[in-house]
Amino acid sequence: MLEALRNHRRKRNGVGKKQSSVIDGLRQENATLRDRVGKITALVDHYFSAYRETQVLLERTERQLAEVRRSLGTKPRLISRADFGRPMR
Repeated sequence: MLEALRNHRRKRNGVGKKQSSVIDGLRQENATLRDRVGKITALVDHYFSAYRETQVLLERTERQLAEVRRSLGTKPRLISRADFGRPMR
C-alpha cells in the first residue's frame, strides 16, 4: 500500500512540474501582453491628443482664410483641367 502511494505521489509531482512550467510561461506571456496593452493605450492617447490639436489649428486656419476672403471681396473659383497651363487671372 505504501509503495502504491509513493508511486502515485511521484507521478503526480512530475505532472505538477510540467504544469508549473506551462503556467509560468503563460504568466510571463500575460505580463508581456499587459505591458503591450499599456503601450498601445499610451499611443492611442497621444495620437488622439495630436488629432484634437490639429483639428483646432485647422478650424482656426479656415476662419482666418474666410476673413481674408471677406476682406478682399474674393470668391472661391472652380479650377478645371483646362485651366492648367494657362496664366492665372
